[in-house]
Amino acid sequence: MLDAVARVLRLDAAERSHLRALVRPARADAASPTSAESPRPGVRTLLDSLGATPALVLGARVDILAWNAGAHALFAGHLPFEEPPNAARLVFLDPATRRLFGEEWPAKCRDTVADLRIVVGRRPGDRALAMLIAELVERSPEFADLWRAHPVAACPSHARRYRHPRVGPLTLTHQLLDLGDGSAQRLALYAAEPGSPSAAALTRLVPSVPGVIAGRPSSGPGPGPAVG
Repeated sequence: MLDAVARVLRLDAAERSHLRALVRPARADAASPTSAESPRPGVRTLLDSLGATPALVLGARVDILAWNAGAHALFAGHLPFEEPPNAARLVFLDPATRRLFGEEWPAKCRDTVADLRIVVGRRPGDRALAMLIAELVERSPEFADLWRAHPVAACPSHARRYRHPRVGPLTLTHQLLDLGDGSAQRLALYAAEPGSPSAAALTRLVPSVPGVIAGRPSSGPGPGPAVG
């Protein structure tokens, strides 16, 4: 019956998956809805080994659980390196992030909400995630409008332009990869075309990379850095 409904509504693959999750929610994760998250040590080693290539780990509630120096310098050099924020809060509530995306910001906002819809559909009992959505609806008119519009889409890869305050224009390809360990955590990588002006700009962005990555256990939309 669900397939028949999906055909009538002309849903794409991501929307069909979201519909199934809403009707038949998956069994709750081994982690409770309010439990803390942390990437496994091997993932932290991977981030550190990527050098200046921006990379970060997104948690099940789109908290940035860890990032390397490249990702910090690209997205949030104005925020503490040791305390990665929630990615959705960063997009909708931080003015510096809005300036970074420039004319791409509306598309980034829509992609963020479309991804959050999938996340929420898979975690229907997650109170911390519900609190995050409620906060964004209250604090961001743009988020509230998009949430009511109900976009649903997976965003595994795209190319996007940035206006970085230190190194100028950048065009980077973004890859979002499921870690495949049942944690619902994802690895985000950002790369420039070899030999391009954007590749040269990335080397200026992080001229010397510290041999550490930043990350902290997260409980979702609880205490953390204020953005916006």
